[in-house]
Amino acid sequence: MCEFDTLVSLDANLDCDGRECLVDTVKVVEVVPGTYYEYIPVPCVYLPFYEDGAKIFSGAEYNIAMCGNKKIPSALSTCCGVYTDRQPNGLGDYGDILSEYRDEKLTYAGNQARCQDWGRQECDPIYMGRVDGFQGHRLHRQSAEDISANSKRIQEFNNYLWTTASCEIQVKVQSDGLIGK
Repeated sequence: MCEFDTLVSLDANLDCDGRECLVDTVKVVEVVPGTYYEYIPVPCVYLPFYEDGAKIFSGAEYNIAMCGNKKIPSALSTCCGVYTDRQPNGLGDYGDILSEYRDEKLTYAGNQARCQDWGRQECDPIYMGRVDGFQGHRLHRQSAEDISANSKRIQEFNNYLWTTASCEIQVKVQSDGLIGK
């Protein structure tokens, strides 16, 4: 019971159990009480061009935005609701991060399910997180700091959030057929 291999490779997917079934990705797995393994996914190549993208953004107020692939767990959950304490003048949607663990990335469909489970809706928020104090519905207080960042922190941590806004990937093709910078 006290001897565990340092590295374990799985030959097949394991069935989820309990709250594990609510997430698209995992970082750490507790195999027995008090014994944890870090999940290291198999390296994968994602194609840079895809259809039906969704705008994802980083920072509390759309500091940086790009097009995200809805099929890949590449952004944090973003759900909106009516919050009279944060939008008394009806200024628009304020979003919350509803995560099962800190920095949890979801697919677009996973974000839709998360919002529905919490009685919220997916949205294109005008602002993320609290206005004053720790108001909001996030499970992890640190989530507010993770996204209310300046450009330097955004580049370091690269936490993006889903929106309902659509986007298209545009490229510049050079005369030799290669994609330009």
